[in-house]
Amino acid sequence: MKHITFLGDYTPEESSSILRTFDDYLQKTNDISISYIYLNRAFTTTIDTWLEMITSQEVDIVRNERALFQFADEKYFEDLSEIVDEKKIIPSQKKFCLKGRRILFLPDSLDGLVLFYNKQILKESGVKEDFDTWDSFINALQKIKKSSKNIIPFALHNLKTLKGWWAYYLFQPFLAQGGFNYSQENLSKQLESKEAEKAFKFLGELVKDKLLGVLDEKKYQSRSSVAFAKGDAAFMLEGPWAISSITEYNPKLLENIGVTILKDAKKSTLVGGRYFAIPKSSNNKQAAKNFLKIMMEKDGYFDNISTAGKIPGYSAQKPLLPIPKEIFRLFSLYGELEVIKMEYQTMMDEIGNKIGERLRTYLS
Repeated sequence: MKHITFLGDYTPEESSSILRTFDDYLQKTNDISISYIYLNRAFTTTIDTWLEMITSQEVDIVRNERALFQFADEKYFEDLSEIVDEKKIIPSQKKFCLKGRRILFLPDSLDGLVLFYNKQILKESGVKEDFDTWDSFINALQKIKKSSKNIIPFALHNLKTLKGWWAYYLFQPFLAQGGFNYSQENLSKQLESKEAEKAFKFLGELVKDKLLGVLDEKKYQSRSSVAFAKGDAAFMLEGPWAISSITEYNPKLLENIGVTILKDAKKSTLVGGRYFAIPKSSNNKQAAKNFLKIMMEKDGYFDNISTAGKIPGYSAQKPLLPIPKEIFRLFSLYGELEVIKMEYQTMMDEIGNKIGERLRTYLS
């Protein structure tokens, strides 16, 4: 029996359920066993540590964020052309997954933040669905604020507890719009700069003007997706996983969801999702390929990936959640948009913590 080692970014708690999922596929073969290694999804490790892990000859399948793969030389990965059907890769992902005639990465699910909006609230507030610039977005928030005291124009998370990688993603477009296009290098000094002060003031004023609503922890669990799902917020910046909250709290809302991106945004938070790959250093390449082939079979992993509100990067024929077509369409396109290029001089958790602290200091 061949034993393969899987390197992923699920939390230790999540990995037990993932391994149970793997067991379902392992039952289809008698010659493969599997173990799991956890890599912190928030990247509190370095790119060098990750590369060391995937070249150690101990890892046979990798499943991580695009942000890590884009820093790894293609020489590290095995060609998957013999098992992956190029036609089933969502078009926006082909440029990243294919290197010449070789297929190096198998897209798992598409990730990233887009602007969700409640069509019914916009209609009642006299806002047309033609906003695609930052100014038109702010104007829409102002109209909603004036038309209803009970609606949160844009649902923002609880600033008291916001920290880590989520703060990094959530605030990056707002701070960039305020004039602070920070980089990871020498971040501490940048956060004390005039540009940073101006950007935090810009964001703070949006909160003070109640265009961005800080959420009540008890009522909304400090989650924008819960406020949006309950019909109490017009906009939120979220990923496809928010669909699961909407399905839980207010499934009828799925009929009134719109999604968009702002064309003139100065910084994108789109990160590209997760991918599978087989390291060239693996001693069990064929067993790893056989396992991925099982996952790609009819009614397998990829056919059922939508159960968590995820957008599949590889052809899925059976989404189990009623994800609106608009969301499928947007996420199938966004791979060609700007993707954050992270230098990893400092990690996202550290950056997010500093941003959270700095913003709370300003608002106090």
